[in-house]
Amino acid sequence: MKPQTSFVGTVQGNMHGDRIKMGIGEGAEDIIIAMVTDLYMDPELAIVREYCTNARDSHIEAGNDAPIEVSTPSELSPYFIVKDFGVGLSVNDLKTVYSQYGASSKRESDDYNGLLGVGSKSALAYTEQFTVSAVKNGVKAQVVVTRDEDMRPVMEIVDTRGTDEPNGVEIRIPAKYGSRIHEKATDFLGFWNPKTVLLNGQTPDTIFDQDYKKITETIYSFPNLRDDYVVMGNVAYELKNNILSQAYSANSWSIGTVAFVEMGDVAFPPNRESVAYTPHTNATLARLVKEIEEAIYEQILADISGSASHADAFKAWRKWYNIVGSSNMPQSIFYKGDQFIQRINNVRHTLYMPRGGRYTSNGRAGRAETNTSVYLESLIDDKNHIVTGFTKADLTTTDKAKIKVYLEENGLSKDTTIYLFDKIPGAPWTNEVESIKWEEIKSIKLNKDKDKTRGLIGSIPILVFKDTYWTDLEELDADEDIYYLSPSKDERWSEDDVAIRMFQELHPNAQIIKLGKNRWGKLLREYPEALHIDGEMGRMILRAESLLTAEDKVIMTTHTDDMDAVAKYSKFTIDDPDLDALRDVAALDTTRVDLYNRVYSKFGVYDRRKFQPTGKSIMVERYPLISQRYSFRECPEEHDVIYINAVYAAKYKESK
Repeated sequence: MKPQTSFVGTVQGNMHGDRIKMGIGEGAEDIIIAMVTDLYMDPELAIVREYCTNARDSHIEAGNDAPIEVSTPSELSPYFIVKDFGVGLSVNDLKTVYSQYGASSKRESDDYNGLLGVGSKSALAYTEQFTVSAVKNGVKAQVVVTRDEDMRPVMEIVDTRGTDEPNGVEIRIPAKYGSRIHEKATDFLGFWNPKTVLLNGQTPDTIFDQDYKKITETIYSFPNLRDDYVVMGNVAYELKNNILSQAYSANSWSIGTVAFVEMGDVAFPPNRESVAYTPHTNATLARLVKEIEEAIYEQILADISGSASHADAFKAWRKWYNIVGSSNMPQSIFYKGDQFIQRINNVRHTLYMPRGGRYTSNGRAGRAETNTSVYLESLIDDKNHIVTGFTKADLTTTDKAKIKVYLEENGLSKDTTIYLFDKIPGAPWTNEVESIKWEEIKSIKLNKDKDKTRGLIGSIPILVFKDTYWTDLEELDADEDIYYLSPSKDERWSEDDVAIRMFQELHPNAQIIKLGKNRWGKLLREYPEALHIDGEMGRMILRAESLLTAEDKVIMTTHTDDMDAVAKYSKFTIDDPDLDALRDVAALDTTRVDLYNRVYSKFGVYDRRKFQPTGKSIMVERYPLISQRYSFRECPEEHDVIYINAVYAAKYKESK
């Protein structure tokens, strides 16, 4: 990429003296190289960004449309590998360009991402050694890049030989335990053209695989992204304060906008980890905002008017409504002469959720209601089902059973909502919406013999706790533990879903059912192994403790302040070896620990837990400005790390 030279200024003053260009002092070369090598705040992301863009640049230079190949670390191959089939590197290229800081062959063209001559050495900010395999014109060179005893980067060409392999370069970097390279590579490559890269042999997912709307040919709105980016040369730079989304959305805090710009449109610091808000960058952002403001409303109208049906037009309208917000949505929009509506009032209907029980739109269970309303969006949603010809005042148990059979026989999910009407409301918006005739459901013949094998279904109403809510039970599994409670007598359980969820985590195969006390005798005759849930309450803490592993107990005896700090600053270099040593602990799975703490908090005395930290917290004892800084949470993380490393160097390093 061409260096930016757009700033032209004149320095004026009334002081007269010798004008001296500043430079690098004699003998300071090693210091400068060390500073440049370690300039990355996020070394993992740096190696992904620098080596992937270098590989893509090489393909562009060679005119090769094939994808580069990226492999992330696994148990069988704990390396981050980037391989290209571009122009390759000769031994002379390695000696005169690759080994030299600041040397770059890409400064004469905006076709390439490279510029600074630093990225090819970025692996040394992450690891002490990596390898390069370079092929050019039938010669293959094997190179090891490492640091010498003075920590200065050095490159050793360990082998050269003839080969029939195509030109190209392979970078192989050993990954650290618990690395997040795969996650960061997935996110980074999500902004690429998927035809230009393979990630672990597969085409990677991209941001365009999720829901989005086009604003211009180069600017897109993403309802679920939450951050704004400019993408330049395959690198997505996050923008502050969602400046692009603010140009058109009242919900700018919850959406994201992505703008693809030309090479050189924005400036960036040497580490490429953000944009530099120079006058040049700010002018580009102002231009993008203007483009959005000029295009957004025409795009909304074009998107809606181009819909094939009223239902599709409503979906487009609703999607834009959610993106820009009600205050920014163009008023009085019509589709084929019909104005958009959101709610249909005075509609008699029953709402039924096969997995969640039976409800009406006003929240009452068990009855259809008049003078109720329904959202048009719910009727057009493909996940819901509409039933017409339903004139009854209520759904019976038999009706519910027939609905479930209908869903099963037609391959439809029970994780849905059924809307039952006499006639489907909302014309013309619902004219194309498919519906099910109630007569089809009503005519289903239930298999009574099959029902009898289920024991309690039909004769006794039972609710079972599934995931996060109580739902109708279809059948009991005699091979799983059954715990029962009364809806009215066991209020501490039946009304406390948090306690039930904890119980379910400790007993993942348990069936927890609500059953009237007058039905317990029949339950126990058919399932004599069933237990009342109260019998397990006192054993929950012991059960939670029994699940803990040795690693879990290490986590629990480490101070939370220290764990939080290591996790928060995971992408930075921390000089304090005691704090740095906790990285492996912070990377451990805390699922069982979290459950143990929640159970103790709910059923025990939390401060009397068996496993607690001992001694003093490193963060509290050594770095009190951070541990006590409750009102300055927005301080940049890199500033915290600078403080930690400075305090360690001044007070603790010599004693180690």
